[in-house]
Amino acid sequence: SLVLPNSQLMGSISTDLCYLEHLLHLDISNNFFNGSLPASIFNSSQLQVLSLSSNAISGELPESIGGMRSLQFLNLSGNALTGKVPENVMALQNLTVVSLRANYLSGMVPSGFSSVWVLDLSSNLLYGTLPLDFGGNNLRYLNLSYNNLTGPISIEFAHNIPHNATIDLSFNNLTGAIPESLALLDQKPESFFGNVDLCEEMVTKSVQESCKPATWSCLTLKGEETSDATTSESEHEKEGMLVAVDGEPPLEVETLLKATAYVLGSSGTSIVYKAVLEDGTALAVRRIGESGVERLKDFESQVRVIARLKHPNLVRVRGFYWGGDEKLVIYDYVNNGSLASYTYKKPSSLPFQIRVKIARGVARGVAYIHEKKHVHGNIKPTNILLNSDMEPIITDFGLNRLASYSAASTSLYQAPESLKNVKLNPKWDVYSFGIVLLELLTGRVFSDRELGQWTGGSVSEEKNRALRLADVGIRADMEAREDDMLTLFKLGFNCASSVAQRRRSMKEALHILEKISTTTT
Repeated sequence: SLVLPNSQLMGSISTDLCYLEHLLHLDISNNFFNGSLPASIFNSSQLQVLSLSSNAISGELPESIGGMRSLQFLNLSGNALTGKVPENVMALQNLTVVSLRANYLSGMVPSGFSSVWVLDLSSNLLYGTLPLDFGGNNLRYLNLSYNNLTGPISIEFAHNIPHNATIDLSFNNLTGAIPESLALLDQKPESFFGNVDLCEEMVTKSVQESCKPATWSCLTLKGEETSDATTSESEHEKEGMLVAVDGEPPLEVETLLKATAYVLGSSGTSIVYKAVLEDGTALAVRRIGESGVERLKDFESQVRVIARLKHPNLVRVRGFYWGGDEKLVIYDYVNNGSLASYTYKKPSSLPFQIRVKIARGVARGVAYIHEKKHVHGNIKPTNILLNSDMEPIITDFGLNRLASYSAASTSLYQAPESLKNVKLNPKWDVYSFGIVLLELLTGRVFSDRELGQWTGGSVSEEKNRALRLADVGIRADMEAREDDMLTLFKLGFNCASSVAQRRRSMKEALHILEKISTTTT
């Protein structure tokens, strides 16, 4: 075995590795290797485990990979590989785990993989339709999300997926109806999110009661006359009411009822829909699942607190609906997806200046929240929406006040001290911002161990370190921008310090970002 992950190794991978005739296990993941894969590595006929993930390896996968008859585990995720997946990979009989996630691989999804248990091809550039002859009885996990797949999900593809397998086809361009196969019936709705023209009774069944028309048919406008002029709060809570907030135009129940609704995503116990009104106006409607607020008065008070915070980088709240069985919050719809859809998908198409613009906008929004003596508490890429000008719009502020909230699902972006039962603190948001900033710069989320590895050195050494860490997609933009890149990395690591007292304030972080130019050099 040769196992050296997280060792800060750099350079190209040596062709001499092929001379280790009895090598069974090679793991040099999470380093800084670049260049192409030497074809000679794949002549190691006895190699069983090959893990080269999270480096900067480029070029195509050589055809010689098909000669690795003993290979069982292949992980090349998080690199810059291009070209197609070689067809002879699918014929390797001992191969059980394959992860090629987060590369630049193109072409159609290959058929085969009959022996594979786990297959992750997400966040690439794969296109075309799903193959008819795909997978086998061993398949337990399949992830094809964040690609450019088109066309319908065929009944042949569905029937080739074992009933106990987990699949993820989200954020493609799939269309049509989803076949009613046992394997697909067992999938979560999130497995199909992000395919706008995909019609799916199984997903709509699970949300039908919370979506137009079934639930929204119970809406009544606040102030609407009833047969009893002295309707009590408890009666209002039972029948339901729709309320506009803080000077927003009145929300007409009939208009909302006629809206076409699409599932956009989920967060914790809530689901978000896009509601398109008859006049073409789009709204985002969040259905609150388990709510931590039990009284209409308290719910309305919390929503109005959220709505009073108005800033160009915060999503605007239009109103809310309260009912005995249903609670909705209505926002402006932001039309360009979330930051997650850009950071998770390869290639990372965001130029350096756009990444700085996004970081600056997020910092402005969070600094404003802090100025108003509030804490967001859940800054992460899925809660950062982007408008048509790539200006970030922060959402989900105050959601923890309205819905039951689980920290476990977002722990990668949460400050270590926030996982304890302590009072909300602005430094939590600073930490989350630091993780997001580093992800913008590198294209990946840093682990706790990596966050502690930024050490001092000469300016030249620090610049080289920053360049090695930078996302492959922006390295070409770095000519004459090394100082800016180093400043951003230092800011990111400072904000993401495990010691809250060492972190800058959000106002200080914003001051640094305002000095970074976003003009093209």
